Amino acid sequence: MTARQLVGGVAVAAVLALAACGDDGGSEGGGPSRSTTTEATAEFDAEGGKVKVSDGEGGSFEVDDDGMTVTDGEGGGETQVLTGEDAAVPEGWPEGLRPPAGAKLLSATTSTTPGDELLALAAELEAPVADALAAFERQVVAAGYEINPSGTSGGAAGVATLIASDDDELVVASFSSGPGGTTIASISITPSG
Repeated sequence: MTARQLVGGVAVAAVLALAACGDDGGSEGGGPSRSTTTEATAEFDAEGGKVKVSDGEGGSFEVDDDGMTVTDGEGGGETQVLTGEDAAVPEGWPEGLRPPAGAKLLSATTSTTPGDELLALAAELEAPVADALAAFERQVVAAGYEINPSGTSGGAAGVATLIASDDDELVVASFSSGPGGTTIASISITPSG
């Protein structure tokens, strides 16, 4: 499937999902009914491989060959996911937690809500799971985070997790076996409490 076919499929799914937000005609059994009117619009740029669906209330879903952006019209938050060659370490990512040299970034996510932010990335590492976990543990401690022992598991079955925090941030990382002896690392950072 080409990226353009994928974008077209996503556009159709998004339009159908938004159309489903219409009036459901009440509910059976005397329960509460839901009535919502949404004036959705869809824009499709076949040449640029881009689709944008807007809900008429400030929210939108936009996807192209590089990733997707979802905007919440009510809360003012936005989520952006970049993939492939456009994936880069998200702005605001702690310097001490940057992926090691040679890591291949698979995706990068930045999500904002009023007052809160989520940063996440997925990367392929040239190391087995246990080695990747041990290296990240050293990195986390050197960056000033405290590892939560109950949130960390060792990697015996090709999967490992690590939870750490400091006064400002919570770090959650998972590591799983990837192709050819590599490890896929997924790391997210959120404000801590």
